[in-house]
Amino acid sequence: MNIRDLFTGFRMFTSSMGYLSRNGMGKMYLWMIIVALLFSILYFYLMSQAYDVLMDMLLGVVSSWDLPEWVTTAFGWIVSIALYVAGFMLFHMINGTVVLVLLSPLFSYIAKRAYHIEMGEKPKELPLLKSIGRGVLFALRNFMVQLSVWMVLYLIGFMVPIVQPAVPFLIVAVNAFYYALSMADYTMELRGMNVGQSSHYGSQNRLTLCGIGLPFAAILMVPFVGSYIAIFFAPVVEIATLKLCLHGEGNE
Repeated sequence: MNIRDLFTGFRMFTSSMGYLSRNGMGKMYLWMIIVALLFSILYFYLMSQAYDVLMDMLLGVVSSWDLPEWVTTAFGWIVSIALYVAGFMLFHMINGTVVLVLLSPLFSYIAKRAYHIEMGEKPKELPLLKSIGRGVLFALRNFMVQLSVWMVLYLIGFMVPIVQPAVPFLIVAVNAFYYALSMADYTMELRGMNVGQSSHYGSQNRLTLCGIGLPFAAILMVPFVGSYIAIFFAPVVEIATLKLCLHGEGNE
């Protein structure tokens, strides 16, 4: 494993662009539009509900203090801005995992179709709900690992200021690896591997998977529109990881 594996992974990503259209799966983009709409509804509904609950709770506490009206009003504005900023930061922490969860049925379908195309034979038939459930749980498990790594990196950045500028880039790299690993697991499952074996395979191909997932992770960091754009690039990562799992790094 060396730095060239990172560039190999990136080339595998770029060579997988257009795969769906070339192999009769272009209709999947219609489902991605539906997912993007569902993502918007889910995000704005949950955020508005959380905002209303927190604002009512905090303003209720402040009003009980019998402060001047202008203080209460100013506090309301400050809390409102703080909640929007916190919501924006939280959104960028979880948006990648939310996309992976929402797209899990498509990943399962695409993996099976692409496996058939690449190997010339149908994979072992697996219950769709079981495959989706494994994909969702694996993505959530990876998110918990990502969260732990983020905390360690932020702590190191806080304690060693000289490395602070590198922390955001390291976080993107960590995200890239775990996003790609989550998508690779759909192919690993088709090959009869369990979650532990899938994770072990990922650890042996860290840099290649990081290179594959890097464009996806970088797009997710774009404010406001990144998550929607990433939805349409996620299947490219799925195809690239499938090629890696089936053919190795030589097939780009």
